[in-house]
Amino acid sequence: MDLLVCTPTPHATESLLGFVLRTSDENGYETPWHVFDVAGITPDTMRTVGLDVVKLAAILGKDPEQLQHNAYSHESAGHSVVTLLGKTIRPKQLRLARPQLCPQCIVEKGFIEAHFDLTDFIACPDHGCSLLTTCPACDRPLTWFRPGLPECRCGHALRTATLPRAPDSGARPVAALTPVAPPEP
Repeated sequence: MDLLVCTPTPHATESLLGFVLRTSDENGYETPWHVFDVAGITPDTMRTVGLDVVKLAAILGKDPEQLQHNAYSHESAGHSVVTLLGKTIRPKQLRLARPQLCPQCIVEKGFIEAHFDLTDFIACPDHGCSLLTTCPACDRPLTWFRPGLPECRCGHALRTATLPRAPDSGARPVAALTPVAPPEP
């Protein structure tokens, strides 16, 4: 299996699909389809909790354990458990088909936080703004299949989006749901 030219390491609190998008962008691909194709990951499994981190790790030259923390499912007592950053959750709590993000976080951190993959997240706990779910230029829902973290398929720079403040009632539960990162080695 071929290795990608740029093989970043995921951040401790990074979304797995966001990591694939960032990897795609760093390798100069137009969309993550190319990363999945090189890894032998089929499109039908891409948006599921069973995204194969072993295949992904192989094209990155990484140990699968380096990606397992960011994976959406783990084996436990012989069966698959759905998780987000090591916390067990229900599958319906994940928002894998339609991403949401905070443009300010992407500018400041350079990645998409995993907690934005949760359906219950409606606001950024760091900036108190509502999350971006559609492109302000073309008004289409965001997708993981775009040129890069801060860019829509239409070419609009998402980092320039101005988002309204989230209602106070929405910001408090969001902060309570923020997953805790594992200790750094």
